Order: sequence, then structure tokens, then C-alpha cells
Amino acid sequence: MKNYFYLEPYVYYERGKKGLILVNLLDDKTLHYTDPDSLELFDRLIKSNFGTVSISKQEMNVPLIRMSVDNFMGDIVESETHPMQFQREINNVRGYNAYRRSVHYSRQNITSYISKCHILADMSHSDCKDFINLVTGGFSPNKVHSLNDTKLSFDTLIELISDIIEINPCIEVNISGIDTYTLKKIHIMFPNLKLHPILSYSTLEKDLELLVFLRESELSFSVLIDLDSVMSLKEYDLSDVTLLCKIKELVEEKKIITLSDLGVNLRIYPSLTPNNFEYITTFMSLTVEELIKLPHKYRTIKMNNLINSNFWGQIYLYPDLTFSYSLLNEKNCSWRDFKTTFEKDFLSGSFSWRMVRNFSQCRDCAFQRLCPSPSYIEINLRNNQQLDCLMDICLPSEEN
Repeated sequence: MKNYFYLEPYVYYERGKKGLILVNLLDDKTLHYTDPDSLELFDRLIKSNFGTVSISKQEMNVPLIRMSVDNFMGDIVESETHPMQFQREINNVRGYNAYRRSVHYSRQNITSYISKCHILADMSHSDCKDFINLVTGGFSPNKVHSLNDTKLSFDTLIELISDIIEINPCIEVNISGIDTYTLKKIHIMFPNLKLHPILSYSTLEKDLELLVFLRESELSFSVLIDLDSVMSLKEYDLSDVTLLCKIKELVEEKKIITLSDLGVNLRIYPSLTPNNFEYITTFMSLTVEELIKLPHKYRTIKMNNLINSNFWGQIYLYPDLTFSYSLLNEKNCSWRDFKTTFEKDFLSGSFSWRMVRNFSQCRDCAFQRLCPSPSYIEINLRNNQQLDCLMDICLPSEEN
């Protein structure tokens, strides 16, 4: 009689170059191994066509066996012949193949996945420039810069909004680069539209009429704030950082905004400078302990395997009547061909909504799909060789 080890069919695994994680899908318990004996034994198990592996008495004390058995994630059986276990479907489909199998069930009403549209109505307006720089960390593509002098006419803007509503009546329309008159007209013409203006703090300071309208209409809106210009935020150590916050009410003086009175969601976007890299990384760095403690790990793994949650569902419309799926796209597509282009890209997965964590450094890591989707700033830092791993962030060299 020989001893054979196997993992339970409800255990999901991720093997990296230097480690291994096991996730119990029943209770979310996660085990992490880095010792050579466990990794060698696991590799033997995976290579076996039986789903089980013969082990010696000495190997029963290997952490992989001992810990997985203690936590009901693996077991040992005695048998005269090599026992067989069915392969795990949960570990078989990954990456592009996983997306293709999932999207097969989503062929109907695929435009309903577009939940948010950003209209950049006037690329010369500070609101548009500030929004792009804030979201991308100042690394917007050349295609965006080439549109600096373009602007949508009022009639064209109304046509675009009508097209957008036809695509998805429940869509949220974020809009930047319009004046108060245009905003009022849109609100009157489309009373059921989820309209959300994105404005710079300087725009609100200069336009009291706009502030009054926003209060009276009860529209939700976002404000792009340079923290250096807001006195009440000086007590916070947030140098060289820009903040986008949704504001329900501003004080009459319009010069002091207190965080405690807002009662709304605040989102910080690092504004990249040569002097604040170390500060920025405090928003991005992760530890193994933090990832192990994540709830619903299997759901997180499967979602991160399919989509980028930072980009999914969003499109950007430009004054030259082109669109993109993210602000990283160097090449925009014609809005006239939107439905055909979107259907093709959606079904094939060939768009930036699927810009998942697939960097060369990440592909060898067991935590590849537990780490959050890459953001604009992370992608730009990687492209500039300033970042290798969120769990091992190192400062850039002085030349950078």
C-alpha cells in the first residue's frame, strides 16, 4: 500500500515562480507557501495525470501536506493502485480563453455594459485639461494633446447626448468643458439624464451663477481641487496631490472647504512630480498579509482575470467625434461607427477594458489575480521603469 496526496476539488490554486497560494472556496481560507519542499511537491502533483501524487512517510511533514490536511483542503489516502481525481474546472480556464467563454453568454444588449460616458466638450478648457491630467497622472497620450484646440458645438453636443441615451438610457454622463448656459439647457432638455459635471475648483470660484445652479438643480457633480489652493486642507500632509471629490454644498465664501462637512466620497489622485514618488507609493503598496485577508478571494481572482475594474464600462468622447475606452488609447475610433466597433471589441476582448494584470513581473507571481486591477498611474510608472511590483515598491533612480 502506498500513500497518495491530493487537493480537494473545492480548492483553487495559483502557482508563482517563488510561491503558491491555495484558496478554499467554501470558507475563503487561504494558505501561502514559499518553502522549496512544498513547491516541489505541488509541481509533482500538477504534472500528474491522476490529480494525486505518491508521497513518502517523510513527506507527510511537508508544510503543503500538513497545513492543507489540517485545514480540510487536502487529504491522504492509502491505495495499492494510483487513485485518480477529476480535474478542477475552476483552474482550467484563464486569461483570454476565460473571457471568450464568459462573453459568449453576453451577446445580447452588450451596450448595457457601458455605464459611464465622459464627454470632453472643449479640450482648451481648464476643466478638461485638469480632469485628464488628474486621472492619468499627467501621462495622457499624444492623441489627446493633439485635440487641444477642438470644441463641440451646442447642436453636436445635443446630438451626441441623444445617441448616448439610445445606447443605454441608464448611463451616467460626465461632462467637462461647458459653460453654465449649456449645462442649464442640457438639464432642461434631458431631465431624466444622469448628468454629472466635472469642474475645476477655479471654475467654481469664477462663476457664482454656476454654483447657484448646481445647488438649486441638486445635480451631483465633482470638483477637481489642487490642495495647495484650499486653505482648510493645509493641515493635511498631501503635498503635490490632487483630489477629486463629489460635493453637495460649498460654503458661501467658496474659499474654504472642510472635509468634515462634506459627507461625501473623496478620491485622491496623485499628481506625479519628481519629488513625490515615495508619497505616491503609499497609496499603491501592498503586503502579502493584506492580500491574504481579502474577502471573497475567488470572486476577486475571477474578476481580475477577466476585466480591469478601473476601466470597465467607461467610454470617452472627444470634440473631433472620436471615442476611446480609456485615456491610455493612442488611437481613437470614429463615433459614427461606435456600435459596430464596440460589438467587435467587446466580443473579442481587444480593448483597454481588458487591460488586466499581465505584466511580465506579475505573470510569475502567485498573487497576480489577487492584486487590484492596474490603474492609469501604475501603468505609467511601469512604462517609465519606475515600478516593478506593488508588494516590493522601490524608489526610482535619480535619473528618473
